[in-house]
Amino acid sequence: MSTVYTLYLGISRIAMPILIASLLFLWIIIFKKSKRKNEALAFMQPEFGENYGEIFSRESLVGKSHRCEVRLEKSPHKCHALITLEKDGFFVEPLNGKVAVNDEPIYDKTPISVGDFITFNKEMYRLCLPEEEDEPCKVCKGTGFMLLIFTLFQVLLCGQVYLSPNMESGYIFPASIGGMILIEWIYYIVLRVKNGHAKMFIEIPTAFLLSLGLTICYSCTPEEYVKQLVCIGVGIVGAFILRSILSGLSAVTALRYVVAVIALGLLGVNLIFGTTVYGSRNWLDLGFVSFQPSEVVKVAYIFFGGVVLSKKELSKMGIFIFLVFSALCMGTIAIMRDFGAVAIFFVTMVVLLMMRHAPLWITGGITGLAAVSAVGVITFLPYVADRFAAWTKVWQYADSLGYQQTRTIIACASGGLFGVGAGNGYLKNITAADTDLVFGIVSEEFGGIISFAMAMCFVLFAVYAVDVSKRCRSSYYAGTACAAAGMLLFQTALNIFGSVDILPLTGVTIPFVSNGGTSIISGLCILAFFKAAEVESKLPETIRRRYY
Repeated sequence: MSTVYTLYLGISRIAMPILIASLLFLWIIIFKKSKRKNEALAFMQPEFGENYGEIFSRESLVGKSHRCEVRLEKSPHKCHALITLEKDGFFVEPLNGKVAVNDEPIYDKTPISVGDFITFNKEMYRLCLPEEEDEPCKVCKGTGFMLLIFTLFQVLLCGQVYLSPNMESGYIFPASIGGMILIEWIYYIVLRVKNGHAKMFIEIPTAFLLSLGLTICYSCTPEEYVKQLVCIGVGIVGAFILRSILSGLSAVTALRYVVAVIALGLLGVNLIFGTTVYGSRNWLDLGFVSFQPSEVVKVAYIFFGGVVLSKKELSKMGIFIFLVFSALCMGTIAIMRDFGAVAIFFVTMVVLLMMRHAPLWITGGITGLAAVSAVGVITFLPYVADRFAAWTKVWQYADSLGYQQTRTIIACASGGLFGVGAGNGYLKNITAADTDLVFGIVSEEFGGIISFAMAMCFVLFAVYAVDVSKRCRSSYYAGTACAAAGMLLFQTALNIFGSVDILPLTGVTIPFVSNGGTSIISGLCILAFFKAAEVESKLPETIRRRYY
C-alpha cells in the first residue's frame, strides 16, 4: 500500500463522514426555513354560525364524514358532494345528496362563482376567497452550498476508489462520478434560471445513495458496472416521462386501467415463465436481458392505487377495486415466494388506505388477515421457517443459518465511525453482500456515520412527502407521494434490520444502493411521485386577477 494512498485514505475517511453529516444538517435547516404555511384557497361561509369550511386542495369533499373539508351536520351522507378547482374556476359535483346552486338544483358537475350560494341538503354556504397575502412566498435558499458540499464528498470518494489497490484500475469510475457531478450542476443551474431558485430536497439525497451504490457495484461486481450505469440512465429518463404523465390528472385517470392490466399481465407472465433465483420465482429472462417484473409493478401499484382512492372514487367503488387489485398483485407475488416484496406491497396498501381515510374496520380486517397468512407461511414453508428459527439467535447458527448476518454484524463493528475505506472491506466476499447485506458493506467501508446518513435519507424522503402532501393540487398527489415514501422507507428498514438480526432476513434490497438493474429503474421512477406532488395547489392566475 503506497504512502500516498495511506495518507489520502487517512484524510478522506474522516473528511467524508464530516461532509455528509454537514449535508444532512444543512438539509434539515434549509427545509425548515423553506417550509410554507398551508394557506386556504377559498372558504365556504355558512348561512348561520361560524363553522367555516376551508378549501386547501383542488379537491374538497363536502359531507358529514370526518375526512371532509366542509363538514355538514344535517346531511345523511358521509360524502355529499365534491368541490374542485380547475383552471376555469370552481366546480361542484353531487356525489350522493341533493345540491343546489343559487336555489337551482344541479345533478352534474356545475361551475360556481365566488359569492354563489350552494345548498347541500338543507345547509347553505357561500363561496368566498381569502384576502390576498402581501408577503412574498418563501424561496429555497442554500441549495447551491448544499450541492457544493456533496460535490466535495463525491470528489473524495472518487479519489479513494481510484487510488485503492483493492479496486480495478481504470477511468470508468472517475468518469462516471464526474458525469454525475456535471449533470447535478447543470440541473441546479436550469432550476435557478427557470424558477429563480433551486429546490433539490429529493435529488441530492438520491445522488448520494446512487454514488454509494455505484462504488459498491464497482468494488464487488465490476463486470456489472456498465449495466448499472445504463440502468441509472434508463431510470432517470423513465422518471422524467412518468413525471410528465403525472402533470395532468386527466392523463392519469385515462391510463389507470391500462397500467393495472399491464402490471397484472407482467406478473402473470412472470408466474408462468419466470426463473427461480434464491428460492423466489421473481425473475423473467428474455435471453438478452433479465429483470424483475415485481419492481415494475411497484410503480404501477402506486400509480393505480392513487387514482381509485381519490376523493371522488372513494365514495363509490374505489376501495373495492383497489383491494381486488392488491389481492391479485400480492397473491401472485406470494405464489412466486417473494414474501419480502409482499410485505412491501402490503405496507404501501395500508399507507394509501390511511391517506384516504378508509374505514378502520377495512384496514384492521386486512391487517388481521395478513397476520394469519404470515403465520401460515412460516408454518408450512420450511425455508421461511428456517429464517425465523435463526431470528435473534444467529450466533448459535454462525456457520449455517446465521452465517450472513453474523458476518454483517462483525463488518458493521469493524467499520467503526469512519470505515476502512472503499474496497477495503471483508464483507464483499460474502454471497449477496452487494444486495441483501449492502448495509454491512456501507458500514464497514464508509463507517457508521455514513451508513446512518444513508438510512436517514429515506426518513428525509418521508418527512418531505408529508410536508408537500399538505399543499398538493389533488389528493392523488398527496396519497402517491406518501405511499412512495412509505414503500422506500419500509423496504430499507427490512434490509437494514434484517441484515443485523433485528428482523428476519427477507432478501429485499436497499433502493439505489444495492446492486440491481430493475430496482434502480423502479426506484428512480418512484421519485416522480415526489416531484409531481411538489406542484402546489394555488388559485389560477385568471381567477386571481378577476377577484383581487
